[in-house]
Amino acid sequence: MWGAPTLFSSGGDVELPNVDDISQRLTSDKGTLTCCHKNFTTKGVLEKIKEEDLINIDLVLTTLAAINYVYCKKYGFDPTERFRLFR
Repeated sequence: MWGAPTLFSSGGDVELPNVDDISQRLTSDKGTLTCCHKNFTTKGVLEKIKEEDLINIDLVLTTLAAINYVYCKKYGFDPTERFRLFR
């Protein structure tokens, strides 16, 4: 996922993973754009990527949360409860 250009919201307390040695970042009023340091190595190219060509992580996480909520309600789970993956 870090290879593709990914946009993180600038609203709230967004804590990005510590991947400074393998990623490049560009911050603007729309948020923080991050991708693998091996991509977009020509200066200025990252800044020219259209917003519709980015992975909007806020949209991805909101969609996953909505799917989880519907699933939990359908099967009688509490959507705020976390499940252990391993026993």
